[in-house]
Amino acid sequence: MPTTHSRLHRGGVVAIATLALTLLGARPTSAQAPALQSTVEGFLDQVGGAVMQVMRSDGNTAAADMAAARVLLDQVRTLSVDPAARQALGPAARRLVQLVRRMDGAVRRAQVTVDNPRIRERRKIQVLKAVYARGMKALAVLGSPVLAEANARSAGFHKPGQEVTFRVLGPDGELCNETPTVAVENQFASTAVDLTTVVAHPDGTVTMTMGAGAGGARVTVTACGQTSSRLLFNYGPTTSGGGHGIPGNLPEGLYELSVSASGYVSIPETSLGTFTNTDAQTFANTLRDAVRQAAAAYDVPGCSSSTRYSPFDGESFTITFRVTCSNVAVTVSEKLVFRVRKL
Repeated sequence: MPTTHSRLHRGGVVAIATLALTLLGARPTSAQAPALQSTVEGFLDQVGGAVMQVMRSDGNTAAADMAAARVLLDQVRTLSVDPAARQALGPAARRLVQLVRRMDGAVRRAQVTVDNPRIRERRKIQVLKAVYARGMKALAVLGSPVLAEANARSAGFHKPGQEVTFRVLGPDGELCNETPTVAVENQFASTAVDLTTVVAHPDGTVTMTMGAGAGGARVTVTACGQTSSRLLFNYGPTTSGGGHGIPGNLPEGLYELSVSASGYVSIPETSLGTFTNTDAQTFANTLRDAVRQAAAAYDVPGCSSSTRYSPFDGESFTITFRVTCSNVAVTVSEKLVFRVRKL
């Protein structure tokens, strides 16, 4: 049985392919260059995996996916200039070579960005989305769409609460005027799509509303004798962790909270216990309560304080609480660092 990750990758390939064809128009040449098409799909497979892993805060797996994508892009470059492939593609061959050449720099920049733990995840997703777009254009010269999003400019990326409409196309490229069979599966326990809003319409369209959380969903539709899949991505809420700075895309599981202090009083890193994350909002509230209780002894009236949150790097993030008290003669400060680590 295929794993969730492998199913995700296959969905990502088809998602990118169909959207590209919507943007650029179908060219029925894929059967003439199967090796080239499958390699481009493999490339997009890895890029799609990197997007999802970044959303899951798994930087190591995302970096590995991009390294594999670069290897496949080298193969695409070689195949795109092969005489047999150029003959099969006809006038589209020159366009494909140009697109592949431009993809190289975009992929290199994306890999450097993904590899850097100091770069925020939102920026990494933006860079990977740009690679998506270039890969989709390359694939667009090799096939025809089955499932196309009405808002093609979104590239499959949406915000919470946005409505998404898909059109199901038949073998002739025209709208398939029958009620499609549709299945939507949120990936990695995300809430990317509100599954209660999914509706298949008699005119061959499918509508749904994006959910509240960051992540991805795989949409699979069957109609007019064809089956196709697409990936949808949800950026998640603008404020992280329901607000107040706690990252909002923490993977589910067990976390340990610890604290250390430096300044007027020094305390070595000490565990404050473990907490289970099964719901982002509840987990964020639990962490804030635990931090607030531990910092209460240092939050002195008349003194100034501040709180700063770091991004989640795939292993942990920190909450830094500073308090400073001053009078004419002396200034005293204390810094507490709360570390939340995925076990």
